[in-house]
Amino acid sequence: MKSDLWTKPYKSRRSFIGGSDARIIMGSDEAALVRLWREKRGEAEPEDLSGNLIVQLGAATEELNRSWYERNTGRRVRDVQRQVRHSAISWMMATLDGVVEGTETVFESKFMLPWSFSEEAAAEKYMPQLQHNMWVTHLRTSVLSIITGGGKWVEIAIERSRCAALKLFRPWESPRHLHRWPARFSE
Repeated sequence: MKSDLWTKPYKSRRSFIGGSDARIIMGSDEAALVRLWREKRGEAEPEDLSGNLIVQLGAATEELNRSWYERNTGRRVRDVQRQVRHSAISWMMATLDGVVEGTETVFESKFMLPWSFSEEAAAEKYMPQLQHNMWVTHLRTSVLSIITGGGKWVEIAIERSRCAALKLFRPWESPRHLHRWPARFSE
């Protein structure tokens, strides 16, 4: 049985590209890209993540991660789980883990396993999602707050990149990357 957490927003998620989708679109997993395309077209249901322990650990530690970040930086995170639509590109949306008050920085919390963790790999893995969320919100900076299974907390600051945005939008221009999704979203 699928968890409501992952199936409730299914119909609405078909109408936009979110930060998690950006990771798939800019990634190298062709099967995941085709699966996402089929989901967006309504030809397949989203993957059931209720049995994925890493995803569930991330969901379970999100509030802890945010409070740990606030405690260690002295900065408050607001707009938790706020959905934002890009002001000009209606098919671009983001569900934010938050925005850092005062600095107007996109906040993203993650849980990662210690034996596969490096700051460089984490920044690379989540760069598409962070860039997407910064472009949707028109914010110039983001912070990746990571708790590892080894009891380590890391904060990584990432700035918005025009080059990364071009890479993010370029797939819409290429048949290999299933161009014209935005037009199909409105059908």
